[in-house]
Amino acid sequence: MSASNENESPTLGIAGGASPLIDEPALAAKLGVSRSTLQIWRYAGRGPRFIKLGRMVRYRVADVDEFLRANTHGQVA
Repeated sequence: MSASNENESPTLGIAGGASPLIDEPALAAKLGVSRSTLQIWRYAGRGPRFIKLGRMVRYRVADVDEFLRANTHGQVA
């Protein structure tokens, strides 16, 4: 058993794949939006897929990446 690195994101080996989870404040900071914007997107069904664990909301990094790909417009230079 190896020592845990505090800087590593948590991963869960569920459904055959492991994707790190990110919480709402961290995702809001990475996207440059407020937490309330993420909440509005969730309620409207417009934002990235999310996981609800009781009152906690978490996002899979893979789902966030897919959301960004799906909302990327224009041509690559």
